[in-house]
Amino acid sequence: MTVIYDSPMDTTVAPVISFPTPGENALGSMSPTGASWLDANTFQQTYQTSAVVTTMLNVDVAVSGARDTNSELQMPALQADVFGLMYVPPPSVIDMVGFILPDNTIVSPAGARPITTADAGKVVQFFVRYDRATDYGGCGTTLNAFLCPNITFPAVAGGMLGSFSNVQSQWASRTLLRVTWTIAEGGDEFSSVDALIPGGVGRRDDPNFKSTAQLLTSVFSIDTKRPTLTALVPSQGAIQAGDAGGNLALTATFSEPMDTSVAPTMAGVVSGGGAVLAPAAGSWLDSTHYVQNFTIGNGAVNTAISIQVSGALDAQGNPQNAATFSGLFAVSPAVAVPALSPQALALLAALLAGSAAMRSRGRRKAG
Repeated sequence: MTVIYDSPMDTTVAPVISFPTPGENALGSMSPTGASWLDANTFQQTYQTSAVVTTMLNVDVAVSGARDTNSELQMPALQADVFGLMYVPPPSVIDMVGFILPDNTIVSPAGARPITTADAGKVVQFFVRYDRATDYGGCGTTLNAFLCPNITFPAVAGGMLGSFSNVQSQWASRTLLRVTWTIAEGGDEFSSVDALIPGGVGRRDDPNFKSTAQLLTSVFSIDTKRPTLTALVPSQGAIQAGDAGGNLALTATFSEPMDTSVAPTMAGVVSGGGAVLAPAAGSWLDSTHYVQNFTIGNGAVNTAISIQVSGALDAQGNPQNAATFSGLFAVSPAVAVPALSPQALALLAALLAGSAAMRSRGRRKAG
């Protein structure tokens, strides 16, 4: 800051520069580092700025205390609006947007397009945008050639999803951080995931003034958890004699809403004999209940019938865990119809014919 006088001054006496206007004390953001007379009429005071924590526009400056060569004290002077201080905060995160590669489908914000089991083996790439140029914080100094602090997910135990691995972080530019994960089937199920962006990122013009950690909410959704079958209930507890040709219904209950355009497969598994149940029509009662009908047949008797259920998908397209249920119902031996050999059929015909002849003779005697 340079002060110019209208007459030669005593260069052994330095003027005092101050900031008297309330709310405009600039010494909170800068401090004097040196002072000297450049000549008999010109005095210069230098300052070093520190972190500017507030904005002060149009700072007033007062100058007093100098004497001329006749030892006359200068008239106090106040000049308005000499300079200003502008507070520029450290870089702040604007948003975080993710893409599935190689599809280039956007997964942000939460609910837009969840990451699912179908994405296993692909990568998800997030871009974290800052509002001003950074000095890369605690990362390296060579563009695109260093790792940065990892992003974490506070709502998840341990801060990291089981479906994300092999993290790679790079600065795509001074305002854009790129973070890439490999996707796996990790059993995660979150309708909304928040992301904690680590602090320590500063401005290029003030690298010592760094950001603090920022929490971004509802960044994306993930569902890499397979649905399970929680119950399989038969319409009757036993297949009895005379049930052949009738209907048996099995109602499956799933652990979460399912894709009702895809029907599960239910098959009776019978060890050591023919099938007692033949699949018929099936339908969804609602998003978590499916009913499969079976026609009761005349297969070989076996009480150890198991039902295997597979092929259903949840609402996000995750395949179910196949399940096998045993002991759902009992099978009565009377259901099985014995098969007669040709010899047995001939013998039965002869017996029936003989019985008819005897009845005929009895009627003639009675007449």
